[in-house]
Amino acid sequence: MKQRKEQAAARESSPSQPIYFFGGDEVEGMTIGDREDRRGLLGGKGSGMTEMASITYKDPLTGQETSLPVPPGYTITTEQARLYFDNGKRLPEDLIEAIAEYQERLEKVTGKTLGDVDDPLLVSVRSGAAVSMPGMMDTILNLGLNHRTVEGLARQSGDRRFAWNCYLRFTEQFADIALGVKDETHLRPLRRAVLEARGAGDASELGLDDLEHLTWEYHHAVLQQTGKPFPQDVRDQLQTAIEAVFESSYSERAVFFRRVNKIPDTMVSAVSVVSMVFGTRGEDCATGVCFTRNPLTGENIVTGEYLTNAQGEDVVAGIRAGRPIEEMESVPDLGDAYRQLHAAQDALERHFRDAQDVEFTIEGGKLFILQTRDLGGRTGRAALNIVTDMVEEGFLSPEEAVLKYGDPNGLNELLQPAFDPEEEEKAREDGRLIATGIPASAGAATGEISISSEQAEILSRRGHDIILARHETSPEDVNGLHSALGVLTARGGVVSHAAIVARGMGKAAVVGAESVDIDEHRGLVRIGGETITPGEIISISGTTGEVFMGSMPVVPSPIKAKMAGEDADEDGERLYEKFRQLLGWAREHKGVQIRCNTESEEDLKVALALGAEGVGLARTEHYMFSPEERRTAFTALLLAQTPEEYQKALGSLRPIMEEGAETIFRLLEGKPATIRLFDPVPNEFLPRSEIETARVAGFMELAFEEVRHRSAAREETNPMLGHRGARLYVVAPEIVETQAGAILTAAARCLKEGIQVRPEIQIPMVINRAEILKISEAIHAAAHRTMEAEGVEIPYEVGVMVETPAAVRMADTFAGDLGFFSYGVNDLTQTVLAISRDDTGHFMPAYEEHGIVAADPFRSLDPIVATFVEEAYQKAREANPDIFIFASGDLGGDPHSVAAFHDMGLDGISAGPWLVPISTLSAAQANLRNPRKKA
Repeated sequence: MKQRKEQAAARESSPSQPIYFFGGDEVEGMTIGDREDRRGLLGGKGSGMTEMASITYKDPLTGQETSLPVPPGYTITTEQARLYFDNGKRLPEDLIEAIAEYQERLEKVTGKTLGDVDDPLLVSVRSGAAVSMPGMMDTILNLGLNHRTVEGLARQSGDRRFAWNCYLRFTEQFADIALGVKDETHLRPLRRAVLEARGAGDASELGLDDLEHLTWEYHHAVLQQTGKPFPQDVRDQLQTAIEAVFESSYSERAVFFRRVNKIPDTMVSAVSVVSMVFGTRGEDCATGVCFTRNPLTGENIVTGEYLTNAQGEDVVAGIRAGRPIEEMESVPDLGDAYRQLHAAQDALERHFRDAQDVEFTIEGGKLFILQTRDLGGRTGRAALNIVTDMVEEGFLSPEEAVLKYGDPNGLNELLQPAFDPEEEEKAREDGRLIATGIPASAGAATGEISISSEQAEILSRRGHDIILARHETSPEDVNGLHSALGVLTARGGVVSHAAIVARGMGKAAVVGAESVDIDEHRGLVRIGGETITPGEIISISGTTGEVFMGSMPVVPSPIKAKMAGEDADEDGERLYEKFRQLLGWAREHKGVQIRCNTESEEDLKVALALGAEGVGLARTEHYMFSPEERRTAFTALLLAQTPEEYQKALGSLRPIMEEGAETIFRLLEGKPATIRLFDPVPNEFLPRSEIETARVAGFMELAFEEVRHRSAAREETNPMLGHRGARLYVVAPEIVETQAGAILTAAARCLKEGIQVRPEIQIPMVINRAEILKISEAIHAAAHRTMEAEGVEIPYEVGVMVETPAAVRMADTFAGDLGFFSYGVNDLTQTVLAISRDDTGHFMPAYEEHGIVAADPFRSLDPIVATFVEEAYQKAREANPDIFIFASGDLGGDPHSVAAFHDMGLDGISAGPWLVPISTLSAAQANLRNPRKKA
């Protein structure tokens, strides 16, 4: 029957219809293309309820195959949300008519009518964007109550307290969200006064008289603040609530969340109007949130919390302490619903092919599922365990596991440090353990305590490490959470706002630490017997839930320990093997070569252990920062003015160059090695003290004053665009000849020992072909002399680093002369945008805050810079189809940038050593979404 109705709906509906119904035998939304299209049009909540309404499962109570218990409703699309804003923030007339039509359909299915004075239908008006944004947009529950219908609900339910509790909750939300009478400033003081007078912790402890009194107090506040009485027309309530939920798409917290998570501003919310089911009608009623797998560890164990006689907000906001979901099975009034929930969770996980985050309500012992979505806020560890376990269980293919791992940055979390176990135990023995809460987001953090999100944000910008301490967090705290290293709350559970957001951001979080008392008025935090003032240091473990006074040393993750050849416990061994397994699958499915940036032997060993396929950027000048003797000789090279001075400095440096190159070749064993010629920013190497000046003077056999004079003359006003890179070699070709000779001599030694080499000598900071040809001639001359002297043929390549707009424009003129080029994305970004890469801290936060840039362009590829990358790629590829083109620099470890480079067609990406896993997984995900080839 259901299938026939869905087919009929498919003939009658199209993706352009404004509203889609779900309930009874009608599931209109399933006619929309695929799941991605459905999410885009119906939002996450609407598409989730639509799909749930189409799923069947085996009811453990009856043994029958039946539909999942989903309350009926309808979803107004994101297209209509955009039309609302285009229409001057007014609902289009045809949408108003459609809402009336669909509301009538909902009333027919439920057998109840909105506004009926005897048995009123109540609805929830829920937000839901295509991309999960937990807590960022608004939802209004219990809509449909007024002075008359509340009495009808009281008569129909036989429970007057229940009815007035619903009216109070509705008034609170509607006044705050739809009428602009803010809870924090206008309603909370009224609520606090009543609670304090009755000695109650929250509204669930108030009697009927207090609930009625507080409701009327709220109504009076609305009249005072708006000049109008609280709306009594329930149809007007519905329209106003729909508009308010649309409006919440651009609330301050939603805008900030989108910016931080690189979500487009066009990602507005759909609105779902759903018939209410009540978890507040007694002890056989409950509400809760559960995860089909543990979001902290990924274990295949259902976790979560529930509350009896409560609504969902009570759990999510942490207003009341939830009970572990597994306890529900032994509660007589709730045990049957728990067994149904367990079976439904299995059906949901198999249908969506991923771990799920499920919201549910139990009314009179009957289960209703209100929402499901892919488990967000999972830690990197949980994501790894979930996808690898699901492959083992036969749920997923390796390709699906790569995609469903989610944000590749989670791999970095697996490599993060934790507290040193011995020091942690010593801190306990010393009495520094001052509180224990709920471990909500794995990891460890040490920092200054701050009780204000604004203060946390300011101090973080000034370079302070911050632990944000709050009584309970709300969506308005997202800025502070983003700025802090970790969060500590006095209330809340594993599904509270603080926990979910912290896990999503990869921050350590301890929540529900009841011994924490935050005195915002006096600016103090009391934890146990300790009084802590902002600025004092605490340490928190989001893995154990413990809070310590003072700082704590940390140790590497078990994966890092294993990579270093150290032992790990059984859990660490298993995690390491899963880490390797996922990266193995990613390497099989990526479409670009992954190389590494390296500045030391240690860097390269790490990168190779993590799967790097070569060196994409060896910054040779960084080998000269230390020890002291190297730096002195290199400074002398930059200050040299005569052939003799150049030769003396180069003679001292050449053995160092040869040693560095030989180390790279031996470790790579035939993998490609792009070794960039010296590209020093001169000011970084000039002597800064009299001792350094004297040391250089002694090396150069010059007077102290002469070296000081040369240093002053060499100091540049704009060193990033000064005498560096290719310009160094045009002025002093002996530098490039010596360095190229050193690199190729090292290569010759390896070849004679049977070690394969693939040296790629790179010229930095070029602007045109004439410059490149002059420097290339010196490289080829050095290569010819070296091969003659060593008696061996060396398979080397010459390439350049494209990092100026001039090089982009001229790429077709020089590509035919080269074997490869890479983008120096850091310098290309600063030359294209005219933004100094070293001086963005003063203004970039404001640019991000105001949406002038989507993200810091030195952290994620800027759209304007991307056009330059594409232009150089197209010009070079047309001139030389065989040229190898890749990107190097800090953006090689940013998933957004990696995906962009893949989509452009680049051959490779080079990332920092520890970012190689992120780059590898990002490249695989990009290739699976947009296949082009395997590398």
